[in-house]
Amino acid sequence: MGAKLGVIRFAYQLDAERHLTGSELSSLAERMVNTTDAVEAARVREAIVRGFCGQGYDA
Repeated sequence: MGAKLGVIRFAYQLDAERHLTGSELSSLAERMVNTTDAVEAARVREAIVRGFCGQGYDA
């Protein structure tokens, strides 16, 4: 289980460090606008901020 958790953590870190493409950002924005779940909207918003500004941005 420890190795699996390490791989998941590594994949999350790689994803957090890269900037998203315009189409990825647009897709996330559409998801955020169309959701009625406040928790999902917050998650998508965070993904947009990370993907646009990078990991170093402190929202």
